Amino acid sequence: MNFETWVKPYVQKGKGYIAYNFNLYEFAEENEFGAELVASTAYDPDDDDWACETVYSSGDDLFEFTADGWENALRDFLKMAADFIEKEGVGVFGEKVEYITAGFIDGDLEVVYSKKE
Repeated sequence: MNFETWVKPYVQKGKGYIAYNFNLYEFAEENEFGAELVASTAYDPDDDDWACETVYSSGDDLFEFTADGWENALRDFLKMAADFIEKEGVGVFGEKVEYITAGFIDGDLEVVYSKKE
């Protein structure tokens, strides 16, 4: 399954939040990764823990992908997310969206989209 096919239904169901984050996970199998979409009614640029205040999630249905190491996984995923937003437009996330980020659950979050910038 490609990224667009996986994410579209979750974006459609979870419209209307201020901030979205893609939590990235590294699986036990080498070079195997997963992503979960979460949404929140708040965003804090100074505290990545805002993404823990989840009000909507894709749950256990993770987007699975392969990459050569976690750094490449992050880079590749950021490109997938940016390409999706470029193709579909940020409006697909709803009228209220101000931020879209991505990052490993134990790391820093990278801003994919910011309404303020």
